[in-house]
Amino acid sequence: MNRLAGLTSPYLLQHAENPVDCLWTPEVFEEAQRRNLPVVLSVGNSACHRCQ
Repeated sequence: MNRLAGLTSPYLLQHAENPVDCLWTPEVFEEAQRRNLPVVLSVGNSACHRCQ
């Protein structure tokens, strides 16, 4: 389980079991810059009827 499990968004909650730990804070961007890592951004596409 990742940090999305504590949120209320139905879209984000369906990804709470994903192996990627999601977080959206200034500290995340600072750490990514410090470690020279990319930041992956989901636009929230949940249109696939099979996934819903």
